[in-house]
Amino acid sequence: MILQVRAFARLHFGLMEISPGEPHCYGGVGMMIDTPTMTVQGTVRNSLDTHAVSCEGDPYWSERTQRVLEIWQQRYAPDPIPFESFRVVEPPLAHIGLGSGTQWACSIAGLLRLAGRLGDLSSTNHSSNTASIWEELFESAERLAIDAGRGLRSHIGCEGFRRGGLIVDWGQDPTGNSGAMRERTQVVTFPEHWRVVTFCDRSYEGESGGLEASMFERCSAQANPFRNEMIQTIREQMVPAIAASDWVAASDAIGRYGERAGRIFEPMQGGVYRSSAIAECIHYLRGQGICGAGQSSWGPTVFAIARDCEQAEWIARQWKNHSPRETLVGIAGIAPSAAYECDSSS
Repeated sequence: MILQVRAFARLHFGLMEISPGEPHCYGGVGMMIDTPTMTVQGTVRNSLDTHAVSCEGDPYWSERTQRVLEIWQQRYAPDPIPFESFRVVEPPLAHIGLGSGTQWACSIAGLLRLAGRLGDLSSTNHSSNTASIWEELFESAERLAIDAGRGLRSHIGCEGFRRGGLIVDWGQDPTGNSGAMRERTQVVTFPEHWRVVTFCDRSYEGESGGLEASMFERCSAQANPFRNEMIQTIREQMVPAIAASDWVAASDAIGRYGERAGRIFEPMQGGVYRSSAIAECIHYLRGQGICGAGQSSWGPTVFAIARDCEQAEWIARQWKNHSPRETLVGIAGIAPSAAYECDSSS
């Protein structure tokens, strides 16, 4: 039997706080978009033989797969890995600000959990892109984060994998009672006809690993002075405007929120945005009347919220005609939760 998971990409509009112990630490706003995607398959074991699990395909993502398997073995030993092999079907691009590492790790953790449901899945070839199975297998984004070894700060990627949509992560509660006091994440219905245009300058990669950790350490010494303003923007403008399909007000809120989020890291990066190329792209888009433009995570991906497909195509053409840079430009819609398929004929 072959199980397959197809996951989507995560935009991150920015964090509202990174100073440990402060209210809403590591909270933020982001959304799942339906392109680019990533796909991984697992072949279920036919016996209890515990030989090593192989992973075929892209070496980088094969190695990332092994990391999740090691976490699984440490947590659930002596139970064997329920797969003979994994295959990287559709590898994502790494370190471009679209959360590929978290989505990949969640996909592997999802396959491992799905294998425990073979009795329900094997009766027929089955496919689903609904959130119900993930919410059943992982009762919370935190549970998924533990199994995947990801989401140590933001829960947007893990919740996006489980449920899709636009996610507000209200962050950590310094009292340690967040579960009793409030839900950490809130999923907001995003207008189906709105589009997201993405711009990725491949000459630069977003930060990760040790460099990312050092940036957090240096910039987290003081609480974010804009935190309350950002929270007010989310509650009073961004979420209501998105719910009302008010593109103008939502775009203004998303743009202002992203600017404030960037200022948290200004002491180390020398500006609101991570690179001059990112700043140039965002400033150009806003000059064209696209206020809902920002940097996703560490970049280099820049995003712009468009009111429909026609405007999205216009934005893409304008940038291509304007910029001499080699930029990957894409147009996406809102994405649901990750999809899974079960092929019992294999």
